[in-house]
Amino acid sequence: MSKHDETSWGKTRIILGVTIPATLSMLLYKLQQMVNLIFLGHLNKAELLAGLGVGWMFTSVVGVSIIWGLNGALETLVSQAYGAGNLALCGIYLNRGRFVMFCALVPVFCVLLNTESILIAIGLD
Repeated sequence: MSKHDETSWGKTRIILGVTIPATLSMLLYKLQQMVNLIFLGHLNKAELLAGLGVGWMFTSVVGVSIIWGLNGALETLVSQAYGAGNLALCGIYLNRGRFVMFCALVPVFCVLLNTESILIAIGLD
């Protein structure tokens, strides 16, 4: 870390460099949901809005929460290894995490591909 990075402004710049892309990503994700809601809201059909809500809920519970949870665990492990100064372990965690997330993504993808039949099977049209 350079001398400039030890000041309050230097630390703030480092933190902003990490948080701004993550914040923009989340805002764009929410913007996509808002656009869907606006377009369906103009159709004045309550069943379409209800379907959109069920779809968001199903996608969040089955897909997004699992991947974000695994990513959060990976983030913790890599941060601890980096804090200990063990960059080789960071790489090991990163590669193992990629493999585990890919293995988790396959069943999540299969479930999301069959969402319609699953929702119909539990009584939702």
